[in-house]
Amino acid sequence: SRYTLDLLPALKAAAVPARLVWGRDDEFQKIRFARRYVGEVPASDLVEVAGKHIPTEDSPDEVAAAVLGHLRN
Repeated sequence: SRYTLDLLPALKAAAVPARLVWGRDDEFQKIRFARRYVGEVPASDLVEVAGKHIPTEDSPDEVAAAVLGHLRN
């Protein structure tokens, strides 16, 4: 989680909306981390999808829908 924490300052300073897409069952980067990050990063939201640490492999359709939905806004 250290590398993800290292990104927080840049994400907080960014002037663009951010969407986190996170696997609900991620044992490495727990979903509670994602909830924390979305609470700290302005203009961000969280989409929880089925899967573990690499949700693009576990739930590619859900991830694609989350990304496309974000880009449409």
